[in-house]
Amino acid sequence: MELRNTTQYPIPTATKNRFKKIAATGLGGGYELSVVICGDSLSRSLNKTHRKKDKIANVLSFPLDERLGELFLNPRQAQREAHLYDRSPKEHLVALFAHGVAHLAGYDHGKAMEKLEAKLLKT
Repeated sequence: MELRNTTQYPIPTATKNRFKKIAATGLGGGYELSVVICGDSLSRSLNKTHRKKDKIANVLSFPLDERLGELFLNPRQAQREAHLYDRSPKEHLVALFAHGVAHLAGYDHGKAMEKLEAKLLKT
């Protein structure tokens, strides 16, 4: 897993290690994952371009092929909405990462995806 932070938002080492465990569990060891920690402008632009939604995204997943994908994670948006899920900003960021991984694993919103996310968050 390659992680690039394009923001001033610090990602603690423990959180990065958790991301790696979640990715390995959800995608398998041979999956190449690029993670970009981005801000509001980039997440909104990508969301508008790729999903036709003109709003700031919290996480965006882009599968490139069966063993390769990109995930864009917006910690500022995660911080703003964490209280809606009764989570700390850090917990919500990790949950969003798990959500993005589930999408890359081929899941759509629904009970099966929620079950996988719960499993990933226990790793």
